[in-house]
Amino acid sequence: SETNDAASIYLSGLFPTSKELLYSRFGQWNSILAIHNHFIHNLIRSKQSDRSLRNNELIDKPVYLQVIHQYAVTLAHIRLNHVDSITSLDILSQLVSTIPQDNVPADHVFYPYHQELGIIMNLTTHASYLLSKHEAIQAIDLLEKAVVIQQSFKYMEPENHYLPIQQCLGAVYLVNGNASKAIDVYINDLIEHPSNGWSLKGLSIAKKKLNIHSTNLS
Repeated sequence: SETNDAASIYLSGLFPTSKELLYSRFGQWNSILAIHNHFIHNLIRSKQSDRSLRNNELIDKPVYLQVIHQYAVTLAHIRLNHVDSITSLDILSQLVSTIPQDNVPADHVFYPYHQELGIIMNLTTHASYLLSKHEAIQAIDLLEKAVVIQQSFKYMEPENHYLPIQQCLGAVYLVNGNASKAIDVYINDLIEHPSNGWSLKGLSIAKKKLNIHSTNLS
């Protein structure tokens, strides 16, 4: 169903979660590209009518929100095997490098980690691309780096990032045939996120591969 921006919960620092970010969580790739095409159409119209680009609804957003949009678009291009995947990755990397420093010190309780979150999104999209090319080892390396960054975040409810990266790392371990490593990662994630259905399912799959039939996390 259509997600209402005004009703969306706050999962990205001080900004409300965008439709495209929520769509990416549930694999609604065509819906993400529909939003993106809407932005591109408006941008073209702005140029043709000589209107200021500052009136464009995407360009007018803070850089961090532009990064979120491009993150979702890049994932959609990769998952749909789109010809623009590499270009999208390059655009995302460039945007991430321009995220301004946050106005509060890093040790502040409400420090929003915008630069760090941009790096995580960049790492995870590149990992997704590598995985699509059957380069699981390189993808694991990038996701492990993303997990280290995310685990450095201070406790916050709701969390600063919408997605527990460890569930992604566990899934790639499974793809790479390392069920034992996947179990360790899923258990670590479930200690922090006991109701994470993705990690619960991944843990179950990993245990079945190793013929482990226990129902607890140990």
